[in-house]
Amino acid sequence: MPARPDPLRAAFLVCDIVGATALADRIGDEAWLDLLVAHRALVRAEAEPRGGEEVAFRTGGSIIAFTGGTDDAAQCAIAIQRASVEHPVRVGLHTGSALRHERTVIGRAVNHACRLADAAQAGEILVSPLAAGEAGAPTEPVTLRFGAAAGRLPARRLAWDPLQLRGPRRFERTPNGVRGACA
Repeated sequence: MPARPDPLRAAFLVCDIVGATALADRIGDEAWLDLLVAHRALVRAEAEPRGGEEVAFRTGGSIIAFTGGTDDAAQCAIAIQRASVEHPVRVGLHTGSALRHERTVIGRAVNHACRLADAAQAGEILVSPLAAGEAGAPTEPVTLRFGAAAGRLPARRLAWDPLQLRGPRRFERTPNGVRGACA
């Protein structure tokens, strides 16, 4: 009999590289793998000090769970955007419950965060109204429209200053893996 899934209440941050499929096709599998390894290292480096844990992986990004607070997730989303100069990302953030099963998480809260990330533009952070209220960060309302069956999805755009970049992040392959450094 399979093990029972563990319930998980968290803020779910979904981060995807914009145009991931076209980029992977253009640069090839080895370069794409290098880029993904570097991107995931960047995301984890921003998430882990804020209490985030990578709980799942998508084709072009990660799903991070923050059990300590939505504000930490919002601050992480801003830090990821600021660090993702060379390859822009889009981010979705929602708070709710999910189930941890084997090496992934499933549930409506995760699906909601994924839909927000999928609807975001390059450099944009879309958050659910619930997550916006919990994070306490400045936001502006937006309404996303999906297919007739899905209807509308209320969302808020998280305000952040893209001019406060830390500088382009460069990655290089080393004998021990991929290393990143700010230029």
